[in-house]
Amino acid sequence: MSYTSDINRKIINIKNHKCCSFACIYGLLLFGGRLSDGIKYVTSHKEKCEFLTRSFLTFSSGTPIVSEHGDVFETEILSETDDSVLSNLLSVSPHRIEMKYLNSDCCKKAFMRGVFISTGFVSEPEKPYHLELKTSHHSAAEDFKKLAAEYDIHFKSLVRSGRTVLYLKSSDSVKDFLTLIGAQTFTFDYANAELEKGLRNDINRALNCESANEDKRLDAAGKQIKDITVLKEDGYRDVPLKLVELSEIRLKNPEMGLADLGQLLKPPLSKAGVSHRMRKIAELASERKK
Repeated sequence: MSYTSDINRKIINIKNHKCCSFACIYGLLLFGGRLSDGIKYVTSHKEKCEFLTRSFLTFSSGTPIVSEHGDVFETEILSETDDSVLSNLLSVSPHRIEMKYLNSDCCKKAFMRGVFISTGFVSEPEKPYHLELKTSHHSAAEDFKKLAAEYDIHFKSLVRSGRTVLYLKSSDSVKDFLTLIGAQTFTFDYANAELEKGLRNDINRALNCESANEDKRLDAAGKQIKDITVLKEDGYRDVPLKLVELSEIRLKNPEMGLADLGQLLKPPLSKAGVSHRMRKIAELASERKK
């Protein structure tokens, strides 16, 4: 079962006031159903049809007819049904959001919840953040963007296969929208995923930095050994004993850092002191190479 299905199972069980039930079903049908010449909604998810039927009966005396065709489930309410609420639904524009039916804050949120139930998709938190809604009505999509913007959630849009797709790509906007439609328990999944991703990124940066430093250290050690070899092949002629001592320790410990090399000297020497002596070795080797 997909992550989106898990969210849908949660939010279709939210108890609504009568006005919110109407707003939720309005969103579901406007974005994913038919609102002309009777109501019709087709889906491959049986629970959505059951939700539509159950919610519709909370505000209407109309009789939904549910039929099953293989893996497809269809809910239909005929236009001949004598019901004032049904008449309201059938009278709205199938291409725009009629804001007169969304007077309250709770109804606006319920409407957006219905839209998500009908056409929504959200990626799993471990994957790149992505939430989208689809509709064949471009004007309704633009109305929805304005509605969501009232809650500081800013959808972007594109056209895919003739349908308008509204989408969010940031973790914060996805979490805000899920919270808005009543799926706030799922926002914790995103918060945890963010923490895990942040921790992985910190670890990777540390490892990359450590690896880069190790490469630099090994490169430096390689150059030092080449310089020492030049001096040793010349019998360490005119090379001070303290530099000879360091040279021999370096040859025996090619993998060590300067600080560790310094601890092997007698008396021990600081990293800065070892670095100074290595520069002297490099200068002597450079003179011998001329």
